[in-house]
Amino acid sequence: MPPWPEWQFEYIGTRFLGKLLGLWSAFWVNLLKKLFRSVRKAVKNLRDFTYRNSSRSDLSEDARLSESSFAKKLYKMAISTLLTLGLWRIATLKAVWSTANENGHRVLAAIVLLVCASWVISLVWICFSKSKPRRMMPH
Repeated sequence: MPPWPEWQFEYIGTRFLGKLLGLWSAFWVNLLKKLFRSVRKAVKNLRDFTYRNSSRSDLSEDARLSESSFAKKLYKMAISTLLTLGLWRIATLKAVWSTANENGHRVLAAIVLLVCASWVISLVWICFSKSKPRRMMPH
């Protein structure tokens, strides 16, 4: 049996790691999709329950506020995620890393870690914040 060239071992290992990474990513994407669907279904059930138990004119202010605050929280989370991805993409550009020296690499790595940590903190902050009703000032 002839010996295998080295590139075949590297290719087999790369293919395995690629499949593993693909499965891991698919798992998290499916988990997020299921979570989003269940939250959306719960909000719809809450809205239907509130609508059935009260007349249209008697719809409680709290129910309207909770629906709008949930939508606002999702919007804020989406904006926070997009900003984080944008900053992360800029900080990890090859041109930026290739122009930096050793100290620059440390600074860039610290920036990436800080951006990731601030994203997690912002999501927790958004989730646990309470919505404040707006009060209209009389003219």
